[in-house]
Amino acid sequence: MFKRYSILFALLVFSFVSAQDEFLVKIPLKQQVAMASTVVEGKVVSKKSYWDTGRKNIYTVHTIDVSKVYKGASKQQIHLVSLGGVVGFQAQIAKPQLSLRPNAVGVFVVNAFDRTLEDFESTVPLYKAIGLSQGFYRYNLENTSVSNPFVRFSNPQKLDDTLKSLTGIEPKQMKAVDYFNKKKSSPLTQKNVAAVAAASAISSISPTQIAAGNKSVLTISGSGFGASQGEVFFRLADDGGATDFAVLETQIVSWTDSEIRVEVPGDAGSGDVKVKTASNTEFSISGLVISHSYITVNYSDANIQGGKEIEYRPHHISSAQSGGAPSGNFDNGSYVFSYHTDFKNNTAAVTAFEDGFDDIVCGAGIDFKISSSSTSVKTPADDNINSISFDQVDTGILGQAISRFSGGYISDVNGDLSLYWAFKEIDYVFDESQTWDFDLDGNTIFTEFDFNAVARHETGHAAGLGHVIDNQKIMYFSATTGPLQTITSNSMFNPILSKITNDKNTTPQSFFTATDFSSCYLTSLHAQIFKEKSFIVFPNPVAEILSVESISPIQNAFIYDLKGSVLMHSSQREDKTSFSMDVSHLNPGVYFISLRNDQGVYSQKFIKN
Repeated sequence: MFKRYSILFALLVFSFVSAQDEFLVKIPLKQQVAMASTVVEGKVVSKKSYWDTGRKNIYTVHTIDVSKVYKGASKQQIHLVSLGGVVGFQAQIAKPQLSLRPNAVGVFVVNAFDRTLEDFESTVPLYKAIGLSQGFYRYNLENTSVSNPFVRFSNPQKLDDTLKSLTGIEPKQMKAVDYFNKKKSSPLTQKNVAAVAAASAISSISPTQIAAGNKSVLTISGSGFGASQGEVFFRLADDGGATDFAVLETQIVSWTDSEIRVEVPGDAGSGDVKVKTASNTEFSISGLVISHSYITVNYSDANIQGGKEIEYRPHHISSAQSGGAPSGNFDNGSYVFSYHTDFKNNTAAVTAFEDGFDDIVCGAGIDFKISSSSTSVKTPADDNINSISFDQVDTGILGQAISRFSGGYISDVNGDLSLYWAFKEIDYVFDESQTWDFDLDGNTIFTEFDFNAVARHETGHAAGLGHVIDNQKIMYFSATTGPLQTITSNSMFNPILSKITNDKNTTPQSFFTATDFSSCYLTSLHAQIFKEKSFIVFPNPVAEILSVESISPIQNAFIYDLKGSVLMHSSQREDKTSFSMDVSHLNPGVYFISLRNDQGVYSQKFIKN
């Protein structure tokens, strides 16, 4: 248990904002080039983050060494600005984001960045990518392919030919760079590499279905991984798996020549898993299914694990006890949302929004509600108002759910520090220029976007869910025109319920009020208990935290496998009618929980995902 909490909610020095730029809409390359003021090939050499003037948002400035100019003024360098970053102990995460690391190489399709940044001075032009991640055609240096979230070229020459055709001019070479040039190995080295590859491989992964972003551990079995730690790569859910990314060093739990255990990061999606050894040998295996993912923030702090970057999953809370809850954000335990006046006056939009919003609130239990009062705030800002509005958004984006997090140090009984993050504010904004279908008849035509489906997707993010690589699920990263209401919210109910249950049991009570379930969910849950039996187990299936609600005090509970072996036991020392058990370590499969209360002994089957 935790013995102290060193930073109060009202005085938190950390602040994170996560902007889910949702459902992305494809912008064809021809249209991108026509819109762009500048198109260049280059390499990211550095990055640094800054507040904008007025401190509403944080942006990261990436410095790019230009090797080729297809359109625009000839410059040796440009600055590419993307939403999100870290300035001191305040940060903002944009998701899906244009994720650029130093040494990233490709073609950038950009326009002028029209905001000013605090404490930033440069004679080098500032730009932003058109359509966020769509504006970067990333070179895969391993297989020479080029891709963005929607388009893939088998090699850079095909992209080069396409760009020359679209611009009608020859590009200007700023410097001669062969990004795909690799040192050729000697015949002996090539022979040795071939021999090692033939004797080494990934034989299996376990489990084959797993959640992402909740520290679930994937075991990769095989041979030839080496004794020294290398890298593990997952497909990126934010671009539908078009690219992959390496996990953090702190997410590799263990590494031996025959087995790797790794936490599945929040941005991971279904598809292949790749291992790159310390000697640069690569292995991959397909078949991984990410059932759902959670929003996470990455942060490094000198006081924790030597400053190594760590992934955290923020908690939903119901209020802050110390210093009072932020004004406007909470009401009697709920996150309270306010419509902008224009949105509220659009009756059809309100009806479509609340149809999806209420379905998730009552089906998943997230404690959200909508205020009867409206707000004059249109553009999302860190202002202690959970707003819902129509406004201008970047090209190619239908809407955003912007979640702001606050956090601080906590320490365990041994004095070891960690960081606790909490959702403190959530804003919705939808593209005011889109042609929306607000009707709930399922007949959205192919020149309109289904507003109800987009609202459901954004509410999934507000409740803490990330993307999945499955276009039949509501949390897929992109959308098209036409009907989408056949994609239901059911797949997010249990993941959200599991998260809220975990948040409820791990919130530091000294400074925060733990979240509870929404009124409509509790009413339905308790009605089911009294109507059907003496207790209920949820969520079922379960990924992490299994909860029990009973009509009378619970004495003890046992979890059995199908062979009847007792795997877990919990005894209650207080007269509690509810409790939770962490079953995240159990292998996927079917189990039984047996519970005793003063009504007798009852058993129920449940499924572990």
